[in-house]
Amino acid sequence: MVVMMLYNRQKNEQDCLEKESRNAIAHLSDEQLELHCMSGRMNVQKFIDERQLMDLVCFSVEENEDIQLLRILRDHYTQSEILLVADSGISPMKYLTPDIRAASLLLRPFQPGQCEEIVHEFFKAFYQSREKSDDKRSLVITNRDG
Repeated sequence: MVVMMLYNRQKNEQDCLEKESRNAIAHLSDEQLELHCMSGRMNVQKFIDERQLMDLVCFSVEENEDIQLLRILRDHYTQSEILLVADSGISPMKYLTPDIRAASLLLRPFQPGQCEEIVHEFFKAFYQSREKSDDKRSLVITNRDG
């Protein structure tokens, strides 16, 4: 099971991101997606406080408070992959930083086709990195019989 949090205050964007996330995981794996969609900062903070594990994050950056919340989220989930959704209202110098380490960026305004492409690439990269880390954690024992 893959656990994902989606934070976006714009309902139409959230619906598009949710749909494409479900499509991408169905196309790339046989795992189930446990998706937590949120539109309020307080819900995100509560989720961070209560949730132990999370694989993926899709996070909308619209205000400076979102960046602070994103930093808190990164501190709690150091291994999670992050897809940022942003527009020109906030400088990329504030959210494309080493302490946030976003894996992907979707710029507003976006079309459904762009959303599909970015989300699919995000999930594809997630599964590729997962395969690499699984290889590193594997122990292969061989004997005379092979």
